[in-house]
Amino acid sequence: MKPLKPATSIHHYLTFVYVDKLVKVELPFGAGETRSVEILIACVQNWHSSPFVDINPNRTALIGRDTLLKLKPQVLLDFDKRQTEIVTAKKPAPTRKKTVSKKKNTRTILPKEPL
Repeated sequence: MKPLKPATSIHHYLTFVYVDKLVKVELPFGAGETRSVEILIACVQNWHSSPFVDINPNRTALIGRDTLLKLKPQVLLDFDKRQTEIVTAKKPAPTRKKTVSKKKNTRTILPKEPL
């Protein structure tokens, strides 16, 4: 395995150091099942002194939209506590089949001239 190459970036006008790493992220799915996705993440050096924690000292991680869109979890946002909790991963909704409506013969009648 080759060593990870550190990179630098800026968040809230502050510099931080990170390395990209491909990881498998798993979420509980209910009844002992899990949903997972392999995704490239940024592992931030000195996380607790990084600009990501500066704005919220209780922050333990940031999860991007791409990950959430793939895993489709249900989340609970608590704005008072400034906290996000992943409640459970949601099963994708079954696709609906198009059904032919068996309505009585109805039609819309429009006036020929404006009213």
